[in-house]
Amino acid sequence: WKTFDENTAAGMCYTSGTTGDPKGVLYSHRSNVLHAMIAAMPDAMGLSSRDTILPVVPMFHANAWGLGQSGPMIGAKLVMPGCKMDGASIYELLDTEKVTFSAAVPTVWLMLLQYLEETGKKLPYLNKVVIGGSSCPRAITAKFQGNYDVEVIHAWGMTEMSPLGTLCTMKPDYAGLEGEARLDVQGKQGFPPFGVEMKVTDDDDKELPWDGRTFGRLKVRGPAVARAYYGGIGSEQFDEEGWFDTGD
Repeated sequence: WKTFDENTAAGMCYTSGTTGDPKGVLYSHRSNVLHAMIAAMPDAMGLSSRDTILPVVPMFHANAWGLGQSGPMIGAKLVMPGCKMDGASIYELLDTEKVTFSAAVPTVWLMLLQYLEETGKKLPYLNKVVIGGSSCPRAITAKFQGNYDVEVIHAWGMTEMSPLGTLCTMKPDYAGLEGEARLDVQGKQGFPPFGVEMKVTDDDDKELPWDGRTFGRLKVRGPAVARAYYGGIGSEQFDEEGWFDTGD
């Protein structure tokens, strides 16, 4: 195999362009490996070689949330979906391949849950799902956990972050919660995983308190957070200390 610098580009995804033109984000071999390690940690996605992983989210959507790298790194079986995302097709993959872990946007899970309700089928192998891309309706979490005993992790991220930013895994203070109280916590975005730093600043870059009331600009940095956009576009969002202004 040819040897090359670990910072060599390994892939590129484009942002969604919700606030402007889509911008290219290069992922290096180094950042892919570090993100894969972060994602697999117990208080992140909690992956192991005993898992069978189905990343329903496509590779062009923020690198399939890193699952294309995390799976092979830990020695898990990786199941790649086809072009059909309807409930019946996803269920067939989950069942025939004995998938234990999967990740997708809420729309995909809504279609699966509707199919399960119509057919009366169960999810005997699935243990955990990650839901991101948009806010997760409370009913999805309630049905997965209440009807099928599937743990739900609500996650947030950005293309620029490779993409994991926060995951709502149940910390010790919340582990004993049940029912509506547990759903209240799971509806939140959770905590940043190891290596991801966050701060809130005002428009003059003065750091603001995390008091649940003060509004400001969310900035992030970490080993898998981009340092620039492809072609140098939007360079004002990155500073010399590695902080990325998310625009939120």
